[in-house]
Amino acid sequence: MEKDNQNGFISLVILLLPAMVMVAVLVFIEPAYERIVLFFQGVSPSISLDMVFLSEDKGKICYGDGSLRPVCQTINEGGSDISLGDFNEDERQDIIITNFSNGHRLCLNLEQSFDCTDILPPEDFDEEELRGHIAVADTNEDQHLDLIFANNKHPNMVCLGDGNANFSCSNLSQDIGESYHVALDDIDQDGNIDAIFSTVGFQNRLCFGDGIGKFICKEIEFSEETCLSYNVLGKCIDEDLWVTLETDLGDINGDTFIDIVNVYTQAVSCLNLEEKFHCSLVLSKNADKFNFGRTNDVRLGDFNKDGYLDAVFSRLPDEDEDAKTVTRYTRKWPGYNKICLGDGTGAFSCNDISKVANDSHGLDVGDLNGDGNLDVIFANQYKPMKLVNLDDSNQVCFGKGNGTFHCINMGRDSQAVVIGELGDPKPPK
Repeated sequence: MEKDNQNGFISLVILLLPAMVMVAVLVFIEPAYERIVLFFQGVSPSISLDMVFLSEDKGKICYGDGSLRPVCQTINEGGSDISLGDFNEDERQDIIITNFSNGHRLCLNLEQSFDCTDILPPEDFDEEELRGHIAVADTNEDQHLDLIFANNKHPNMVCLGDGNANFSCSNLSQDIGESYHVALDDIDQDGNIDAIFSTVGFQNRLCFGDGIGKFICKEIEFSEETCLSYNVLGKCIDEDLWVTLETDLGDINGDTFIDIVNVYTQAVSCLNLEEKFHCSLVLSKNADKFNFGRTNDVRLGDFNKDGYLDAVFSRLPDEDEDAKTVTRYTRKWPGYNKICLGDGTGAFSCNDISKVANDSHGLDVGDLNGDGNLDVIFANQYKPMKLVNLDDSNQVCFGKGNGTFHCINMGRDSQAVVIGELGDPKPPK
């Protein structure tokens, strides 16, 4: 009997051995290997800032603790975009989420947990109307953070905060377009926050703030010399000037005026000429032969420490209209995330960040490991039945300070990500 028990125990150990080996690899060997590789790449092998990943049905907070595998906590809130700010002025970063069906949501950081409530109740809107992006700033100069929402099929909105996590919301303008993104800066250099909305089907909107939370909006005007492509008859085709998904703002040519870099199928930079913008291609659809997909998001920063702004782009695989599958992803146009180094004149030189094809949606930029170099996080979305070999893991790409990166995987299936400092992780009560 005792021998049978021993044999059974040995059989159980043999049965579980592969799983035990896999756990050991994931928990001990893989992180150690990654740390060694990063060390020899000249990269500090640690993550000190916090990261919040968002998918359509849930979010995940990963607290930077100096390791390469931070402690993560799930929040039962999903949506299309996410941002951070201290909205009740308790010195803790709170979370704002845009949500397709549950309305725009505010999640207050209570240290032990997050308390989420509606800012814009879902019953007041159709499901597609709230699909869009959030930007955070003090638009009325009262020292409290406000919110600007880019809405889909509903007027864009401004919500003025009172410092106690209460907001008074109104339409920013009466225009109803398919706005997907909003970026904030002082475009006209009058000291007030202005907004640029990226739209699909309508001309992008430039909205000048008056310093009290109100805006005057107009279509962005382009120089007569601006043309991105021509048809067979020689007529200018400027679709990528009015069909955009994401935008970032910064002075890319050193003239002190805020310029635009926006993306859709192509990536476009637009220099601010004060009255108008002059635009040119940064990335065209076929710029890298068969090594290029569709641009989805952009962030600016100085990634090679030369004093000029560079641009990182997240990439999606392009769609194949002839493919007879659910996803329609083609082998012809896989997506490779890009780093485009600026030369201070508004021109860029672009390369792949890694040689792994991605399905990257959102991204964010920050110094994750405190080494003084800008790093990038890409939120990659899982797609079943793929026709191309894509890596759907979220990626943390550590910058080396020279415009190159070393990337590691960090979870999977996200469409937005934001970097910040949320405090020490504590289990929910």
